[in-house]
Amino acid sequence: MKTEVKEKKLAKTEKLLVDYIKARHTGEQNGIYQRELCEKLGLKDTRELREIIFDLVTKHHIPICCTTDSGVFWPASEEEAERALKQLYMRGANNFLHMRALEKAIEKEFSLKPSLFGLEVE
Repeated sequence: MKTEVKEKKLAKTEKLLVDYIKARHTGEQNGIYQRELCEKLGLKDTRELREIIFDLVTKHHIPICCTTDSGVFWPASEEEAERALKQLYMRGANNFLHMRALEKAIEKEFSLKPSLFGLEVE
């Protein structure tokens, strides 16, 4: 038996973004670049846009995809969603490799073993 989960209500800007993407940017070939999307929606910068998209995906499980080639789009197929997800996995893996290499460089430069546990994380 499925448990009904009440979705958190979307903020006005979140709803505007979802509605706009679904209506005008469904499919990879119809993607929109972040700067242009900010202009269309009246957002101050791409950082604000990325934060909104992050919240929509992580908190509301809304499938908004972003790729370097296509920009932001609503996936029209499972294949498009999988390609976007694969690119996100690769970015995460590259970020992890960068972090590990930087840890080694810091250790070599300062004879110090860096640790995330000593950092304040928001």
